[in-house]
This record gives sequence, structure tokens and C-alpha cells, in this order.
Amino acid sequence: MSSKAIAYIRLKEEDKAILRKIAEYYDVSESDAVKIAVKHLAKELGLLSS
Repeated sequence: MSSKAIAYIRLKEEDKAILRKIAEYYDVSESDAVKIAVKHLAKELGLLSS
């Protein structure tokens, strides 16, 4: 059994376009771009210590 969580999110078309641009810029998959964005937001909100 996998320990990975699955999350489904609905995005507006303009948000999807931004996500694609970020993924392309950093040469990562769109799912990795989402992970990076979530971690960045968590750091900004003080939810992560590192």
C-alpha cells in the first residue's frame, strides 16, 4: 500500500495556464509544480519549520 496522499483540486483555466508556465519554466511536471507551491505557501503561513 502506498503512503502517498491523493488530492483533487479544481482550477480555473487561467490558474492551469499559470501552473503550466511554472512547470515549464522549472522543467518539472505539473504535479511537482503543485507540490512546490503548496510547500511554499505552508512556509509563508508558518506551518513548516524549514
